[in-house]
Amino acid sequence: MKLLYTFNIKIMKVSSKNMHSFILKKSKSIKMLIIWPVLSFLIILALTANSFALNKNTGPKQELTDAFDSLKLHAYLNAAKAFKKSLSENYGNNHPLDLFIGLSFASAMIGDYNTAFEASIWALESEKINFEYFKADEICLFTNNYQRLIFTTPSVPELHFALASLHMLTKNYGHAEERFKLAAAINPDCFEYQFYYAETLFIEVKYRAAAKIYEKAIAIDFESFEAHDRLYKCYATLKDSQAAEAELKIIEKLSGGSTIPPAQN
Repeated sequence: MKLLYTFNIKIMKVSSKNMHSFILKKSKSIKMLIIWPVLSFLIILALTANSFALNKNTGPKQELTDAFDSLKLHAYLNAAKAFKKSLSENYGNNHPLDLFIGLSFASAMIGDYNTAFEASIWALESEKINFEYFKADEICLFTNNYQRLIFTTPSVPELHFALASLHMLTKNYGHAEERFKLAAAINPDCFEYQFYYAETLFIEVKYRAAAKIYEKAIAIDFESFEAHDRLYKCYATLKDSQAAEAELKIIEKLSGGSTIPPAQN
């Protein structure tokens, strides 16, 4: 009887262990059933996000990247095409300054001087004042290449203008003044050459010299509000009240009769 009792107790202990093991296994299975769907969902979510990121890179920003890559490989024709395509896409008006300078440089390297000139103007007129992609060593490389090209073709004003624009945007105003002056000397009938030459003089606080060049720019394009505005500021700073008053009247006519004088910088 005692033996049977002991045997039953052992059976109960074994059964108890088996039951405990079964419960643990069942519990793990339940946990896995819960965890796997969650993990699967997270994996799918991550893949979807990655796919979305890849899709984003197929738009204008990717084209801009392609343009920069071509530029680094000296594939200037491909770079120019990619920069132009990026400009033509619906990228908004928030183009980085690097796009215009890149297009200007690539165009100059393939002999498309007109596009180099236009892209330089866009860069100068841009609201952006800092480069987002180009580093100092790349800007230096552009400068050196422009100088080499100008050495072989010194009579192309667009090249002087493009290099001057690069100097101006990097705040090398002395070098910018020199190049704008050369461009204006080669083609004195170009408003942009004269105007931006005057702009560098104005920035360098050479108001009397700037006033003379602004007058040349105005002789080419009398309707330029910006040129009259700058000329007025030169005269006002030089305390030439008669000339300043005459310019102010012209500005009022160009601005639709406004009697508010331009702000003096």
